[in-house]
Order: sequence, then structure tokens, then C-alpha cells
Amino acid sequence: MPVIDKDVIERISRETEAALVNKDEAGLLKYIHPTSCITIQGKRVTYDEYRGLLKMTFQALETADVNSEQVSLFVDHDRNIATLETKTVAIMRMMGMTVKDTSLNRTTYGVIDGEVKVIESEDTAISSEVLE
Repeated sequence: MPVIDKDVIERISRETEAALVNKDEAGLLKYIHPTSCITIQGKRVTYDEYRGLLKMTFQALETADVNSEQVSLFVDHDRNIATLETKTVAIMRMMGMTVKDTSLNRTTYGVIDGEVKVIESEDTAISSEVLE
């Protein structure tokens, strides 16, 4: 069974950020499990709904510059889980507009079926503005 530690979670965070920038759906879904509890802007979405949102986003997304800052990382070694909080600023070119979105994300990782996966993820918008 994989051991969850600070290095593992920080690597996963870098991988998922790169997957978003590269419009890599498989890279973003790599750590999501069908039982993952995903909440976006206060609405819980299923795995299939999440996949659909990714597809729509990637169809509209022209470019993305994503910068995440770690707010906190707590590793519970006894339970082999970790909770990562990040603040993300994304400047995206979508449908001819440049938009700057700032959000706060809290993700708890654990081991599901022998792999590190998201147990729970909550994404909350802080601000959104059209730059041009």
C-alpha cells in the first residue's frame, strides 16, 4: 500500500496543475475515483459530471497560466491520509476573453484500491474578473 507523505502530495499537486495547463483530462482524472466526493462552488458533483465539466472547460480553453500556492498541508501518518489547501490564481483565455479566477481548494487524499486518490475535494471561488 502506498504511503502518503508531504512529497507524494506535493508531487500530485504539481502533476494536476500541469495537467490543467496542458488540457490533459487523463492527468486530471488520474487521482479521482468514482467514489471521490467533489464539491465545486457549493455543489456536489458526481464523477461523470466532473468529467463532463472538464470536457466543456477544455473545449472552451485556449490557454491557461495556473499558479497555486500551498496554504497548508496536514499529513495524518496513522490514518495514511493528507489534506492539502491551496490558493490558485488562473489566467485563462476562453472564447476570446481573458479571465482571471482566484479560488481556494481543500483536497483530502487517501488510499483507495491500493492507489492514492482524492477522498474529498472542495473548490470555492474567491474572485473572477474579465481582464480583456
